[in-house]
Amino acid sequence: MPKKRSAASVVKSVKSLKSYLTRLGDATETKPLAAFAAFPKETTFDGQNPDEHIVLLLRQHLAVFIPKAFVVIGMSLLPFVVVPLLRLLDVDIAAGNVAFGLGILVLWIMLIISVVVVTFLKWYFNVNIVTDQRIVDIDFNQLFDHRVSECQLEKIQDVSHSNVGMWSVLFDYGTVYIQTAAEQREFEFRNVPRARDVQDTINDLLELKQ
Repeated sequence: MPKKRSAASVVKSVKSLKSYLTRLGDATETKPLAAFAAFPKETTFDGQNPDEHIVLLLRQHLAVFIPKAFVVIGMSLLPFVVVPLLRLLDVDIAAGNVAFGLGILVLWIMLIISVVVVTFLKWYFNVNIVTDQRIVDIDFNQLFDHRVSECQLEKIQDVSHSNVGMWSVLFDYGTVYIQTAAEQREFEFRNVPRARDVQDTINDLLELKQ
């Protein structure tokens, strides 16, 4: 029976490799809204084994949502544009129309809030996890719809990454592609920060397994 290893021993053994894992110290501080966390403390996931330890926890880079942020800002500013425009056109606003307009404004604000909340929930719960035993891909599509895919490290055959577009290069994020011999042939960690470092980390873990 293999000897159970503590989290500290796993971190020490993994960091002992001569590659990029020795330079992940800047990401080891646990932050609730981190998009890139190395060896996160007090973080677990459903189905985690007692002797299994998380090496990387990844979410999409926040820069991915810059276009949507502009959309939300535009939606927020739209009422401040419409009302002066109506006054400029000398549109007569009756008392009944004012009440109707306030109702529309409330619905508009609720729509903006719903867009922000749904976007945040999808970002927060769509998580890619790399442990010392496997990779886990959690896809959160809707409130009651999520899918969990996983693959043992021993079944990983190839790891690559790509940075496409100006935002990707500017903010250092990309997609990591993982080819496996498992039932699911390919895993994609989409738009994660420091994609090259994620690739190097997985390769280090594969080397550690050999």
